[in-house]
Amino acid sequence: MATGAVRKLAWRLPMGVPTEPTQLASFLRSPPLPPNDGWWRLADPERPEPIKPGDWRRASRLARLTLGVVGEILEAAPDLDRRSLPFVYGSAMGEVVPSSAFLDRLFGEGPQFATAFAFQNSVYNATPGHAGHLYGLRGPTETLSAGMATGLQALRRGLDWVEHAEHVLVVVADDLNPTTEAALGSGGGEAVVGVLLQRGEAFDLRDGVHPAEAARARPLPYEQGFVALGLPVVPERAVGACCTNGLVALLAGLDVVDQDDADAITGTWRR
Repeated sequence: MATGAVRKLAWRLPMGVPTEPTQLASFLRSPPLPPNDGWWRLADPERPEPIKPGDWRRASRLARLTLGVVGEILEAAPDLDRRSLPFVYGSAMGEVVPSSAFLDRLFGEGPQFATAFAFQNSVYNATPGHAGHLYGLRGPTETLSAGMATGLQALRRGLDWVEHAEHVLVVVADDLNPTTEAALGSGGGEAVVGVLLQRGEAFDLRDGVHPAEAARARPLPYEQGFVALGLPVVPERAVGACCTNGLVALLAGLDVVDQDDADAITGTWRR
């Protein structure tokens, strides 16, 4: 079991989804009808003031979304030592669009035409690399991918770091694009969630399935060991299927089970 507390929260949720935790909890419990096209999308991000236009142009859409959340947290906590702040970044899908762009040209036109611009953004840890470079984060950085359980698993890794540092930055993000939409089948969403963790006993995370209110109801095509728990709150019906959903539900105040195939983790509040 791992325990911790939240000092600062920043997130970008699909359009029309409330961001105040109490309102979000009600929204998750009683979701409205899905969007007309069946996909829960984010508004395109605006460039944060500290980021130069050239750096913004070189960043992918996923990196831009992440930069906004990281900047909001750092601005709200000016006392943080950016030279030592641990940073845990989680994404189920990663930088799909730049990877596809690079591979399309590499295999379709030959190595001489493969774009260096796409290559620099084509790995999972390119996004936290942009954030670290542009915001001066010099502490240890980890990139984690755990399928649809990435949200709580990244939070769990952040709690491991809290044992060694006063604060830990955890950011989890995925965006929608043709590749991820094909992987999700239908009803997908996109979101970015950032948490500044600190020591405390506000909530805990435990491996396995434990009593909770919220859990995903529908497996992805690759999940052979997925177990539908039949809990009353189904986050993907309110915000679309996304690797951030377990973390979103927990930060809204709900007890939640997150799972990827048969690997489950439960987050509960100590009330």
